[in-house]
Amino acid sequence: MANPLQYYHNVTVNTVNLLECMEETGVEQLVYSSTCAVYGNPDKLPVTELTPPVPINPYGQSKLMAEEVIRWHSRSHPRFKSIIFRYFNVYGSDPEGRLGARQGRE
Repeated sequence: MANPLQYYHNVTVNTVNLLECMEETGVEQLVYSSTCAVYGNPDKLPVTELTPPVPINPYGQSKLMAEEVIRWHSRSHPRFKSIIFRYFNVYGSDPEGRLGARQGRE
């Protein structure tokens, strides 16, 4: 939050750079890892494909912008194929070990 331009550079601008490099070298397929941060604080759970993205921080907004860049690039380049996955709870686990990594427990 203290340096939002860093997110836009690292995520959005670098996604544009990646797409340009892919185009120059003839790479026509992309699997993009996005984040549930694009949803912000949704009004209704669980989040579904119909949940509108409403990011609440620069990271979520930069990822949503990168997704849109990919979608527009795909529309303008019919041979370019992409898929975007939004991941939930990529980091961490339950400290009691009920889900996720067991954190060293046998």
